[in-house]
Amino acid sequence: MADPLLEDLILYEMPDVGSLRLKSYEQRNLPDDKRDYNLEEKAADDLAAYEFSFFVNNVLASLVVDCSDEKMSIRALKQIHRLTTIDLYRQSLGDALSDAINNYIYSHSKNRLIVEKLISNNGIEIFFYDYIESSCQMSASRMIKNITADQWKQQSLTTIQFVIKQISQKIENEGIELIEDRQVSNFEIELKRILGLDSVDDNEKEDFNIIINVLTKILMVFGKKPFIDRSSYDPLFLYVNQMWFEKFNYDQYRYNIPYLLNNWTSIITQWLKLDHSNRQQYIQKINTHLLDNHH
Repeated sequence: MADPLLEDLILYEMPDVGSLRLKSYEQRNLPDDKRDYNLEEKAADDLAAYEFSFFVNNVLASLVVDCSDEKMSIRALKQIHRLTTIDLYRQSLGDALSDAINNYIYSHSKNRLIVEKLISNNGIEIFFYDYIESSCQMSASRMIKNITADQWKQQSLTTIQFVIKQISQKIENEGIELIEDRQVSNFEIELKRILGLDSVDDNEKEDFNIIINVLTKILMVFGKKPFIDRSSYDPLFLYVNQMWFEKFNYDQYRYNIPYLLNNWTSIITQWLKLDHSNRQQYIQKINTHLLDNHH
């Protein structure tokens, strides 16, 4: 970039989200009857901050894939990761960021050099933010399902813990529809046929396959410890630990991929089909554990 001030602004500073979006963000945890919905509507109409962020995000994403200066390209990628992980920015202007990532970066999913650059620089965390929270979930899922075991080996334990947390959130969000067909109206079937769209059920089954694929690779590469660590905070992985890991000989089955795939499929399916009262027992155990640790 010719202008060093513009370079610093784009590569190192968080774009201003606007005062209205900041105020709206600050009331996000208030009860519904305490929130100012007029403020939220006004914040959504604050186009100045949105348009500037749109410009910044597109410049950053284009630098990642098209910049001849590799150091600047990596710096742009690190800035995208930084913005992705800032909750205020993601909640306020994350759709503009995800659009830029989708248009410039995910469209290069078959470019080996770009994919390697992403995976070596916290790109997996970006993928999993988008997979759970953005409108470009399908694009992110294509990136995720192609991550190899060797590429998983490059990741830090912090990244692995984040991925496990995001997967748990995905399972909670989707629920039983990850594995069971949902009721679809004739109108929806016909509309999808006319538009040439995949069925929702196919997408959800693909989600389940991606989840099982990722969990299997993480278990094979990192062992049980990341999941056991997570089980102190997450009822799903507390269930996995108690119902499977405690009697699972990791060294014996580590490289038995069909065994790992089948067991992950079975244990996640069991969790999704667990009745409310049984699931609540695990949730209560987590709450009790967290309360005891807090004191």
